[in-house]
Amino acid sequence: MKQKFAIVLSVLMLIASVDLAAQERSRHRRYHEFSAHGFGIDFGYVHSSYRTTDWATDEVETSAGLDGFKVGLTKDFRIVPEALYFQVGLNYIYQNDARNENISVPGIDNGLRIVGDRTEHYVALPLKLKYTYGITDRIGIAVEAGPTLLLGASSKMKYRTRFEDGQSSIVTYNIYKGEMDASQAAGDKFDLEDWMVTTGMLPEGSLKRFDVMLGASVGADFFNKLEVRLGYDWGLVNRYRKELADDLKMRRGQFNLTVGVRF
Repeated sequence: MKQKFAIVLSVLMLIASVDLAAQERSRHRRYHEFSAHGFGIDFGYVHSSYRTTDWATDEVETSAGLDGFKVGLTKDFRIVPEALYFQVGLNYIYQNDARNENISVPGIDNGLRIVGDRTEHYVALPLKLKYTYGITDRIGIAVEAGPTLLLGASSKMKYRTRFEDGQSSIVTYNIYKGEMDASQAAGDKFDLEDWMVTTGMLPEGSLKRFDVMLGASVGADFFNKLEVRLGYDWGLVNRYRKELADDLKMRRGQFNLTVGVRF
């Protein structure tokens, strides 16, 4: 009898402990769910580069990276309680790659300084599926995946030369239009536009403004207010336009480190 009583008591204690654990997990999950479907402001670091492949030879060339930041708004919509959400956002992305070079030019004793940069502005619309799980009442983990629609607002390269006698040259190249705007001082000893072409500083042709990127990220939520995400997006669209797209394909890759504040 005592043995049966001990068995029944053990079973009841086991059931009670499982129930308490379930309640504790549920409390954590509810807490995390509250933070997961809120309205938020995101900001963070963005690094991107372009990977160009020749259709005929499969030769691959990766451009120098561009660094910058993004800022935007997000909103989560619940699909499965305490687990799955659909996240939509609207982001502004700014990136820049600066160059500062001293080169030697025949006929110029003191050489020549060339200063230039490439600047890009984008509007991004991320559409993500988001899975969340509360570890404690203060910390949760999240995994996100989905496409991002990217629209290029502006993409320009600007190079400037300056001589000690005060002469200067400025060349601006609009990458989306494929147009050059050159301003050469009278009597200038150096053709900046020709240098940009011969050294391969300029992309071949013009690029498309629109891109679709597919990416994923992992991260954590803290104190029902703060989110941290680390992710990468792969460009799916060949950015080259017209006839050049028949020979070359250029795709954009983008690394993101994002911090979000929830309300």
